[in-house]
Amino acid sequence: MIAKDLQSLSDPQQRKIKSLLWIFAFSLILHNLEELITLVGFLNRHLVDFPAFFQPIAALIQPAQYTLAIWMLNVLTLPLAWLAARRLQFERTHQWISLFAVFMAINALSHLSQCLLFSSLAPGAVTAVLLILPISALLVRAEFQLGLLKKKQLILYPLLAILAMPLIVGLILGFSGWIISLANSLK
Repeated sequence: MIAKDLQSLSDPQQRKIKSLLWIFAFSLILHNLEELITLVGFLNRHLVDFPAFFQPIAALIQPAQYTLAIWMLNVLTLPLAWLAARRLQFERTHQWISLFAVFMAINALSHLSQCLLFSSLAPGAVTAVLLILPISALLVRAEFQLGLLKKKQLILYPLLAILAMPLIVGLILGFSGWIISLANSLK
């Protein structure tokens, strides 16, 4: 059970979480669009700079595949934000909101590490710094202050995000690649 009864959240507290949730959703869409616009050029300039084990993987990702993956994520973002905002009375909703906010904060930090690694502006770095990191932090902080997130989750969620990120990215890119090959086979 969580520290605070979810039914006891006041209207201002619920509005704060809902507002942050919607700001987070729109920030995520902007972040994805920034990545979409800048990734192909970045890969063309820096593919040879990638670690040797990653170069064949990065070379396999086609622009159409990445574009479809980004659009799938963007199309899902708003309905999921709407669903989460409508289900604030459920503990599991807050766990998923917090976990996703931490996941995106870790993702944002990975963009910063790419900037350092490649001595270049990485795709998504601008929105990662200006939007994703601060809004993720505000959302997690609000959930924690309201007793909807425990200290042990603050430790566990970053570890889960780091471990799950390659798998989730691989699944999304693999699924979009499958859809593209299916569409090509139907031509």
